[in-house]
Amino acid sequence: MRGRRSSTTVVFIGAGRLARADVDERGGAPRVEIRGPAPSGGLEIAARTALASGAPGARVVVVDEAAWTRTVDLPAAATEGLAAAEIDRAIAYELEPESGIAASDACVASMPVPGAPDGKRRYWATVVRAGERRALEALLHERGSRLAGIVHPAGLATAADADARRVEVWEQATLVAAPGSLDVFAARAAGRPWQQAIQERLTSLAGSEPIAWRGRARPPAAIAAGVDDRGELPPDLEPWLAGLAPLARTAAIAVPRIGPEPRARRWPSPVLVSAVALLLVAGGAWLDARALVRERDEREGEITKRDSLRREIAKRGTTRADLAKRVGEMREPLQAKLATIERVVGEWEAQRGRPGALLRALGEVRPPTVVLSYVGPAETDGVAVRGIATDRLDVDRFTAALADRLRGDRWDVRPASATLRVGATARPYVEFELALTSRAAVESAASRPARNAAARGRS
Repeated sequence: MRGRRSSTTVVFIGAGRLARADVDERGGAPRVEIRGPAPSGGLEIAARTALASGAPGARVVVVDEAAWTRTVDLPAAATEGLAAAEIDRAIAYELEPESGIAASDACVASMPVPGAPDGKRRYWATVVRAGERRALEALLHERGSRLAGIVHPAGLATAADADARRVEVWEQATLVAAPGSLDVFAARAAGRPWQQAIQERLTSLAGSEPIAWRGRARPPAAIAAGVDDRGELPPDLEPWLAGLAPLARTAAIAVPRIGPEPRARRWPSPVLVSAVALLLVAGGAWLDARALVRERDEREGEITKRDSLRREIAKRGTTRADLAKRVGEMREPLQAKLATIERVVGEWEAQRGRPGALLRALGEVRPPTVVLSYVGPAETDGVAVRGIATDRLDVDRFTAALADRLRGDRWDVRPASATLRVGATARPYVEFELALTSRAAVESAASRPARNAAARGRS
């Protein structure tokens, strides 16, 4: 039975071990509970299991060994002047092929670290899926708590030795640090790629002092002579977890920390932004349709006048031949006006379904190699669709498929621009923009002056 509620709960989700520590900053010994192997299924399921024994503290820090983490070197010129959020987004795209987490679904926390080669800047990044963070926050909200951060344990086991040469080997990530240098690479501990990578990095750290080693794998024989093997990770679990409570309030322990989803300036989802943009476009077409409806009402008034004239002629005893002649003279312009009315009604009905058709088409024809970054009003008229693709052929295929899909909904699709870019790892990609124009709106605007001129001629 737990006593009063603690101020901070630290949940550790490790390879083969699940634990929680409740720390009360007002005093009292921390309460640590080790629950055995962590269940599979993601952050939310593991956290739910860890918190099953009682309510968590007001703030919860999750230390997840399965979070994807590594350092990445980016061109210094490309990151100059960028805000932290923009750098995180660039890192999400850069690491997407390795992490397996789509940039559009990535929560990234990064921090600059030393050790980059000339002309580069090195960032240490941790990435988790946005859906996992949302599920975790929903769980904590149910328990009356809030998320303070998600971190990978790399760097936390030897934080007190930040100025020493040291190695931390976790299940999927290894940290190699020395004064003036920090490197984290992703590889399964003790695997062949890991052995090659760790030997290369420790060779560059050659020196007189031994390298402090902690980890889930022992030092390879080729480098064991220069290593001080200090045992397994994590260290003594109870005091270590209790010592991580400051992560809930400050960044005093220098590791990337993924915070809760921003609330004050929470941006709407891309689908909502696209829908609002398309509704604005449809709104302009709707106003144009209203003008055409007013014109229809005027034409119907003229038809009413014609019927009144026919009745008046009948009252005055006009012969049938005279009446047929007058009706024949009026038939052709009236038929043209009725055709205009039918076109207006059909076009008005078509406008109502056009925005939804565009959204459905984008979802149906976009291939996996194309990522959309913007769907909304263009700088001039119509709708702009922007994104990136692996190559130009993917853009051309996407454009052709979208044009074919939207042809029946009277959208014109044409490419506006396509620019070849090269990422920091020399991986090329294409930035593109498509211009979409509502054919009905174009035809209506072009034909209106002609209709007005014809009407003035008849009057």
